[in-house]
Amino acid sequence: MRRYLPDGAHFRKVMNGDKVDLLALFKNVWLGRKIVLSILVLFVVVGLFIALFSPVKYSSGAVLLPQVEGQKELGQFSNLASLAGVNLASMFGEATGIPPDLYPNIVGSYPFLHELMSTKFRFKNYDEPLNLYQYKIEEGNRGVIRLIRRYTVRLPWTLKDAIFPPKEIIYDIESSEADGEIVFVGKETLEHMEEVLGDISVEVSTRTGLVYVSVVHEDPFASAQIANKTVELLQQYIVEYKTKQVTENLKFVEMRFNEVQEQFNNIQKELYQFRDAHRNFVEERISLRFHQLNDEYLLMKTVHQGLAQQLEQSRLAVKKETPAFSIIEPVKVPVMKSSPRRAVIMIVSVLLGGAAGFITLYGVIVYYNFKKLWANDDASGTA
Repeated sequence: MRRYLPDGAHFRKVMNGDKVDLLALFKNVWLGRKIVLSILVLFVVVGLFIALFSPVKYSSGAVLLPQVEGQKELGQFSNLASLAGVNLASMFGEATGIPPDLYPNIVGSYPFLHELMSTKFRFKNYDEPLNLYQYKIEEGNRGVIRLIRRYTVRLPWTLKDAIFPPKEIIYDIESSEADGEIVFVGKETLEHMEEVLGDISVEVSTRTGLVYVSVVHEDPFASAQIANKTVELLQQYIVEYKTKQVTENLKFVEMRFNEVQEQFNNIQKELYQFRDAHRNFVEERISLRFHQLNDEYLLMKTVHQGLAQQLEQSRLAVKKETPAFSIIEPVKVPVMKSSPRRAVIMIVSVLLGGAAGFITLYGVIVYYNFKKLWANDDASGTA
């Protein structure tokens, strides 16, 4: 560092009591301008490299307004509390569905990401639709820029993965075919999921209750497709969770209704056939069997009507429990790029470079002052 300082450079004391001597500060910076400029140029070069070689990405998204039960009853108190980030509906047990605050957790879950990444989308550089797993693999095998980024911009992460390789991750999730299953996720699959999750943003406004879903991607049309599918899956998962209990009840009532319907039709058919077959017979001879069939018919009719009523009530319950979503802003194909913001990158590089150069300069000043002080102490001790 000494070669970056002029010969005979004498740095002034900046702090004068509790005041800062600006003149001394500027003089010190001028004397060490080579150090500051060298570090500043280094940061600018790195920033320029990042700005030029970072992939261009486009952002597409939607704005949702989910229905939250209990908010109407709480009225203005809920609006006032939301300004402070407090959800009164969930505190008082009014909201029975998934709180909007948990929407990012749903999007980040393995079942959600796996279903999203298994969906095929169209990309501008490929003739056939690909799912996101296939797309990540294809893009990983092509492009020199990605390889350069891996060993330049992402070099710290590359070294970390080489020294501390990620372990296999095990997720315990519920399956539609069984009560639960263990899913083994490999390193490559996990990396792809983390990349996709990093491109998805789900933000919830505590003040307005609006949910902002956005997706960034290098392909603007693919960005809109993925964002639209993300919104669709998010709504689907929330509806399934909210209506799970009433849906199971509806399935049970429907199954029982179909069984009783078949029994009712059989006893009704048997009763009518018995009447037709014994139309001209004496009533006393057929009364016992007739009354038996008639009693069974009336009993099954009562059960059938009761189940029909329960079935209708169950269907209404499913409709009532199904949460409603209002699409405030639909998904659109982006026209303007969202990143990289090259001007911002260069401004930040200049600011960081100047700050780093300034700190380094004063580190050098402190070092040489201590070194000079030690040399004087040694000289005094020798004398």
